[in-house]
Amino acid sequence: YGKKITPDGKDYLPASIGVTYSDVVGLFGRPRALGIFFAANYDKFLDARSLTSFGHVNATGGSPSATQTKDYSTFEFTSDELHRQERMGGSVRLEYRLADHTTLGFSALFSRYVDDFDRARNGFNGAAIDLALSDPDPNFTVVNNAAYMGQKNLRESQTDSFNLRAFGTSKLAGYKFTYDVNRQQAQKFEYRNQAQFISNRRFSYAVDWRPDSSYPRPIIRSGLDPFTDRFTDTASTGLEVRRQAVDKDIWGGRLDVEKAVEWQWPIKLKSGLRYRDEAQRDDQDRFVAAVATAAGRNLSGYLDDNWKNGGGVDRYPVGAVPSNQKVLGSNVKFVGAADPRNAWNFDPAMVAVNASSTVQNSLLNDRRLFEQVYAGYLQGSMKVGRLTAQGGARYERTDLTGTYGVRNRAATDVFAQFNGRGRASSRYDDVFPSLHLRYGVSDVFLVRAAISTTIGRPPLDTVTASEDINVPSRAIAVANSDLQPQRSTNYDASVEYYFKPVGVVSVGAFEKNIRDYIGTVSRQISEAAAADLGAPLTNPNPNALTWTLTTDENNGKARVRGLEFNYSQQLDYLPGVFRGMGVFLNYTWLQSAGTRQTAAGVPVLVPLINFIPRSGN
Repeated sequence: YGKKITPDGKDYLPASIGVTYSDVVGLFGRPRALGIFFAANYDKFLDARSLTSFGHVNATGGSPSATQTKDYSTFEFTSDELHRQERMGGSVRLEYRLADHTTLGFSALFSRYVDDFDRARNGFNGAAIDLALSDPDPNFTVVNNAAYMGQKNLRESQTDSFNLRAFGTSKLAGYKFTYDVNRQQAQKFEYRNQAQFISNRRFSYAVDWRPDSSYPRPIIRSGLDPFTDRFTDTASTGLEVRRQAVDKDIWGGRLDVEKAVEWQWPIKLKSGLRYRDEAQRDDQDRFVAAVATAAGRNLSGYLDDNWKNGGGVDRYPVGAVPSNQKVLGSNVKFVGAADPRNAWNFDPAMVAVNASSTVQNSLLNDRRLFEQVYAGYLQGSMKVGRLTAQGGARYERTDLTGTYGVRNRAATDVFAQFNGRGRASSRYDDVFPSLHLRYGVSDVFLVRAAISTTIGRPPLDTVTASEDINVPSRAIAVANSDLQPQRSTNYDASVEYYFKPVGVVSVGAFEKNIRDYIGTVSRQISEAAAADLGAPLTNPNPNALTWTLTTDENNGKARVRGLEFNYSQQLDYLPGVFRGMGVFLNYTWLQSAGTRQTAAGVPVLVPLINFIPRSGN
């Protein structure tokens, strides 16, 4: 962190240690038959991060998109986060040459990743715009009747991963067999707690972007300076404790058979089978509450007096924030129970539980997911003069099942409302043909072209999202067990020129045509359709379109085109210690467009996220 951030005011160098060992030794009378590789590492990384957020609202403090009025800037919050990340682990790999035609191996890996943070957030609550004094054109806003908000958030997160693999190769009668069986497991446990105070004291401030267009500091016009507010008069509070466990268990296996065929041109054939079984379990326990009325409105005794960092890494003043230890520390304890209301012990004189939010957030976020993938492929390659062609097809079948939370709004007891479970299942089959061509114009100049097909499976938690039937609002939110993967046909072409001793310059063009894009939709459905989805209706009318259904569907398509340039070279002609240094340069240009259908079947243009139009390094 550096001495400005660390509690003891000292500088620290993060630790990074790695050890590797490899050897080939004799075993069972066979010289140099066993290969050994071992590696272990430990890294620790500390850093301070900051986030400052400004809002843009209309004159009444609402979203500008609702009224199409001019935007007024408001100060939302500034924060500092102290992160601690640790990575440690080890791996071992053994390969034994059983015979001239057979090699067997075993590998094991363990890794642990720790990702903790301590975050303080100072914010302003409320946005009553003073129209007489504000003007969006120079980006100057006056806000009245605002209140100070202080928040403290702690997270402790640890992920342990295991990987065991047995593998081997055998050659028999001109065939080469490659096989392996593997098991992977990842266990993540995360603990969070958060305390938030909102002051009852009001103040007026201005945001002026003209002096500093990056980090304008709020100008206090009247009332108490919010950064000096000690919460002696507190209007509201919010408390939350969260325990989350995610366990992924994956089994897999494969078998490949390869054979070279002598013909007019050399041909190599390859075929194989794959199997993958993944199980995922998500369990979450949440405690949602507020500071009890009995504790009073003067909460200055529950502040974190050790926090000394201003938002934006001291770009803003240090504001008061709650102490999680004083508010939640010994006052809330997880003991476990089927009913989340009974899963926590707490001091009622200090903490008032929100039973509905506690039950809802604990049960609706629990799910079980199971995915099985069966695959087989056939591949062939052939070389004719300077042309090398490789083509084939892969078949995959995916089976998906899962259980998820279902809300029953007809029940009066909050536990009965959220304790229901639903079950979903899905299956889809795909065939993926591909063809890759490479032509060597010379030993250093290559031309490549390819066509391939791929899929992007829907996220497991999308297919098994929680279900909610709201009878008073006539609204249903359900998961779509028939959700299909996003499918893409890809075209690629490139030219490459290689330098000696090590270097390349290449230019490529590509296009991806994506269909079955996944998106969230809402549409009107009939009473009969609502009843089929579980709505408690008697004699539903099939012609009364009075219900709203919200779900995920494959209802869009997209196209992504682009050009890419790459250059890298090792500079072996430089003198002395600079000899062998390298340079690397790449640039990518993208053009993307997508459409999806509305509930009425009308195609509309939609932006594609996670596509950067221009990038380079």
